[in-house]
Amino acid sequence: MGRQTTNVLTHSGQPSLRHRLFKRPITTGLIGIIYGMQKILSEEVQLHGCENLYAQGELFPGPRLWVVKHESFLDVVNFVPYWLNFPPRPDFRSAIRVLKKEEKVLRALDSLVLRHFTYHVNRTSMGESASLEEQQRLRAENEEHFEKTRDLYYKGVDAIIFPEGTTRTDGTIFPIKAGCYNLAKIEKRDGAIDVVTCVPIGLTYDLISGDQHWLFRKIHRNHAFVNIGKPFHYQPTERDDGETEMEYRLRDIKAFTNSVRDAFLTSNTITVAQLAGEYLLRQAYAGDSTGKSSEREVEDAVSLRVDQLSQLPDITFDNLLLEKVSLTHRVEQFWKGLELRGYRQGDDLNLGKFRHLPEMGKYKRENPLLYCVNRIRQVGAWREEIGDILRQTYHQMH
Repeated sequence: MGRQTTNVLTHSGQPSLRHRLFKRPITTGLIGIIYGMQKILSEEVQLHGCENLYAQGELFPGPRLWVVKHESFLDVVNFVPYWLNFPPRPDFRSAIRVLKKEEKVLRALDSLVLRHFTYHVNRTSMGESASLEEQQRLRAENEEHFEKTRDLYYKGVDAIIFPEGTTRTDGTIFPIKAGCYNLAKIEKRDGAIDVVTCVPIGLTYDLISGDQHWLFRKIHRNHAFVNIGKPFHYQPTERDDGETEMEYRLRDIKAFTNSVRDAFLTSNTITVAQLAGEYLLRQAYAGDSTGKSSEREVEDAVSLRVDQLSQLPDITFDNLLLEKVSLTHRVEQFWKGLELRGYRQGDDLNLGKFRHLPEMGKYKRENPLLYCVNRIRQVGAWREEIGDILRQTYHQMH
């Protein structure tokens, strides 16, 4: 039999005195700075899903484990400013990778500020240790930090984790690391398990449709979408007869991390770069492709896709895609962004740019459109009715 949860950890008290007198003023000052950075780097940020923090009018109990889809360093700029707006403005600890010596600015920020809010994580699965002995030492160090964080749950302190452990992706959701599994529960000596409320946060970027900043002309701004998913709790799987403890643990980890991955896929926000980009990429690979398109054709394709996708449940859209006038405006932004980023000149498409497959980690710079398209295609593969609509609407347009 699988291990059973005994109770859900709850904490309804006020933030600690240390948090109110020390950490909150630092947080407020940092958020003021971050807001300024957001105006430079992001043209627009939308927040969705706040209603998911409540059940029958009551706030989901804390402490919570906030499980955040990690896209880039811009996540801090676009996610953190909302933190103080999330009830009840909890005290928190977050994960941060061990910083390298050459990252002088981040290391200074870590020493002065971040150490009050973070615990360090060694990314052993990404080749950051050379020997088995070193990997074991770093994993033990990680577990020590996790243990400190779990202890803070009983004081009402929330935790934030970016469970993919990297932003070097092709736009798809990468395998979820076991760290979120380790932080979602506390295993007691008697075998009982206390669990916390896990809150998934989906972060989605439209890397094409943002304009250039009026002052910093080399900065191509983005549209960012923060989507709070439906909270859930760790539920242990049943242990099979004859299954070893290690076999059971690995299967239990996989079941939980798959639930996190599913929450991220559900929390994707559908953007014009996903819908229009997927349409144009299909066209770029079509055998009869002329390498031409038009803004009107793209608008018709996006409108058709939104009409059909909006009939499905549990889908979040960029708000501007839901009204005809604002959809037209969004397509105009996208069409201009294609030219700014070298995907077209007039109605002539740069097919080589569309088809370019960058090395891992270079997608957001070398082919940001493909980065956006890979996300909607992954969602469409996971949820077949979405994939069917993408295929059918393309053929309807042709």
